[in-house]
Amino acid sequence: MERIERLALRGSKIFTPAEIDTVEAFSSISEFLKSETAPMLERKKRRVEQMWNADIADRCRKVSGRKDLTIFFPEEEGYPPLLREIDPMPQVLFIKGQAEWLSSPELKIACVGSRKPSSYGKYVVQKIIGQLAERRVTIVSGLAYGIDVMAHLTAIEKGTHTIGVLGFGVDHIYPASNTVAFRKVEEQGCLVSEYLPWQKPEVYFFPERNRIISGLSQGVLVIEASKTSGSLITVQHALSQNRDVFAIPGSIQSALSEGTNGLIKKGAKLVTDALDIVEEYPWLVPDTLASPAAGADSASLASEERAVYDLIVEGCDQFDSLAERTRYQASTLNRILTGLSLKGLVTKIGSQYLPGREGFV
Repeated sequence: MERIERLALRGSKIFTPAEIDTVEAFSSISEFLKSETAPMLERKKRRVEQMWNADIADRCRKVSGRKDLTIFFPEEEGYPPLLREIDPMPQVLFIKGQAEWLSSPELKIACVGSRKPSSYGKYVVQKIIGQLAERRVTIVSGLAYGIDVMAHLTAIEKGTHTIGVLGFGVDHIYPASNTVAFRKVEEQGCLVSEYLPWQKPEVYFFPERNRIISGLSQGVLVIEASKTSGSLITVQHALSQNRDVFAIPGSIQSALSEGTNGLIKKGAKLVTDALDIVEEYPWLVPDTLASPAAGADSASLASEERAVYDLIVEGCDQFDSLAERTRYQASTLNRILTGLSLKGLVTKIGSQYLPGREGFV
């Protein structure tokens, strides 16, 4: 089947990922429409007939030849590996801007939250996204009012990559009041959509695109969300995709923190500093385990601290192993490890104790 026909079929989202391979095995759309197929496909032929005409064919042909667009099918090099893990994966991607960022090896964190953030929420975006930017973390969001747009613009201001995932075609801007932000992300970042470029926003498109926001990312950070916030849809997608969920704690008096506080209750990782996020991914942010903090000097350690520190440097990184090797009581070992951590000489990641930590300023 020709590329322009594949664009039309996949962009129209008439078929499921399982069905589309069967349909594309035909030599053309007209051949598919004339052939006898399974009952489920037969029922969808009418929709294909309504969709496929000379005008759509011409529009898809023009889209395919546009130099300002990059188009990826799932089997093509450049399609983000992380999106191949999700169900359903996008059947096609239309990209404006830096398409290579979708598959870059840097850590990607989605940032979502209230469309009407408080001054506290705005402060958190500046602080946490700013700190993540210093670590070259790519920020993924949905270019909606509020937290989304602030996260994108902060990422650009701080010089890190940002990816905007749209619930409509990339040739549209919605809402119109976000025009400046859209242009900045298009010029200095990346816009991506699974919808044909000319498709206008539909209410049901936005929950669908949320799975791509989480799917493109290793983790999702929620900054201010009420109990009914659409951000929690992204969290549900993240959990089903086996992505990490992070949340900013807030006042129990604020309705905008009911959603985030609830997530923390249910097991989301509480975040007060970007290190709380990046320490979960030392293989993606290598300098997370950098040299000891300024002023820390391992040469000045007390003998018991020296014994524990040396074992950790040698690779003895579990609490039980350290207790067995040093023969210290659990309370004593906890005290020593806390002291080493406060001095910046040891950091804990999961169940591991590892040498070195570089804090954020």
